[in-house]
Amino acid sequence: MTAAQRRTTPKLPAKLEHIYIIGICGTAMGSLAGMLSERGYRVSGSDQATYPPMSDFLASLGIDILQGYRAENINKLIDLPDLVVVGNVCRRDNPEVLAASERGLPLVSLPELLRLLFLLQAEHRVVVSGTHGKTTTSSLLAHLLEQNGRDPSFMIGGIASDFGSNFKLGRAPLFVIEGDEYDTAFFDKVPKFWHYEPNLLIINNIEFDHADIYGSLEEIIEVFEKLVRAMPSDGVIWANADDPRVQQVVKDAPCRVRSFGLSEAAELRASALTPLKASDNLREQAKRPIDKKSASVTGASDAGMRFELQLANSLAEIGGAGQHLEMHSPLSGAHNVLNTLAATGACLSLGLELSAIHAALRSFRGVRRRQELLGTARGVTVYDDFAHHPSAVRETVRAIRGRHPEAKLWAIFEAKSNTSRKAIFQDAYPEALAEADEVILSAPWRKTATASPDPDAIDIPKLVAALEARGCSARMLPEVEQIVEHLVEHLQAGDVVLGMSGSSFGNLHRKLLSRLSVPATEPSP
Repeated sequence: MTAAQRRTTPKLPAKLEHIYIIGICGTAMGSLAGMLSERGYRVSGSDQATYPPMSDFLASLGIDILQGYRAENINKLIDLPDLVVVGNVCRRDNPEVLAASERGLPLVSLPELLRLLFLLQAEHRVVVSGTHGKTTTSSLLAHLLEQNGRDPSFMIGGIASDFGSNFKLGRAPLFVIEGDEYDTAFFDKVPKFWHYEPNLLIINNIEFDHADIYGSLEEIIEVFEKLVRAMPSDGVIWANADDPRVQQVVKDAPCRVRSFGLSEAAELRASALTPLKASDNLREQAKRPIDKKSASVTGASDAGMRFELQLANSLAEIGGAGQHLEMHSPLSGAHNVLNTLAATGACLSLGLELSAIHAALRSFRGVRRRQELLGTARGVTVYDDFAHHPSAVRETVRAIRGRHPEAKLWAIFEAKSNTSRKAIFQDAYPEALAEADEVILSAPWRKTATASPDPDAIDIPKLVAALEARGCSARMLPEVEQIVEHLVEHLQAGDVVLGMSGSSFGNLHRKLLSRLSVPATEPSP
């Protein structure tokens, strides 16, 4: 469980020029480094492992990165930093933390510094929270605002394809940020989103996750309830009307609560959901080389979802008043319709017209590693997705099935996150994966090859047996190379491969596409 309340944030030094970041190559830390550099601060830092793309990005900004965590990284600096940012990967015995403390250097967490230097300067602090959908919803919201001339700032947990980045500092007093319930730092063990002080909050859904932090779903509900209680009286919450846990945490909110969802209870409601198939045109786009800075083709306008959008009369004050509109979202899956509704609701609260929101929605190009279409080779289409929680896995499999209803769908899954490696969801994963035609599971991830097996780890052979009992062909292939070899041998033109993991999955997708792109060798006569 997290601490009961966040600590009193230390005052920033009167002279703040040089900021040192411990764990600088993490996704969020790298974004913070970029934002600080753009604001004119001198930034340096260290990390245990530095590798592209983050190392390349930081190098492009002229940020010095020291390898490994060593006391001399701090002690040998000619110009000592004015402030040290400590990542949540660091324990209190980290040698650089100890060295900084001995030197009397102030320590802050990433959320604390974000709040002090960026969020408190924004008139509108938009926090997107929930177990699932934060990155997609945040990216879509930033895109809709950008396309309508609002020039927002944002910081999200994935690369937004329309921006080619996961952060931006805009000119408007408006900041969009993912609100994560994971903890902050060893000296401030509270959820990150408690630091952000939203006045516009989205809550997509609430499920059990982060088993290394929380002991039960009730503990997670409690931290969301505290987030809601901290809302200002003139704030607004957009809450999922279809999620009873979300409704539970907002029932005593001190501010206005608006709702979105698929049920009749929602003020902003989607109905008549229709999946749109991936077309031959989409396949042709997938064959083109994808530049690192370009968008994925996931958001091609001839795929996604079509639905009817209905606005209740209670939304009259923000321009709703019973409107009814046919919407086309480039994002596939019912879960992404909910993400679209959440972003639409926030935009309405920020003064955008519904017609302008719809026009901008069609051009959204998605997020890296969220149903990202990486390419097609030998007639096989390959997707990459960050899904690792059973609910996310289930909805992603259904979404890709909706895009390719006639294809043979291969679901490849790696249990690597702290929660997915545990047996907590032993019975949930078979249901989540069973809608695929073929399932391949890798061995549970271990920190080192010699690490002792976790007695509470998920049982992959048992999971395979459960899938087979449901009539789904399944197998475990421990290593990425074995998975690639099996796929290359058995894939047929027209098949679809969906690789899901909370990590890079050992570069599985690119290795597969590379192997499929090599012409097959003709057998000797």
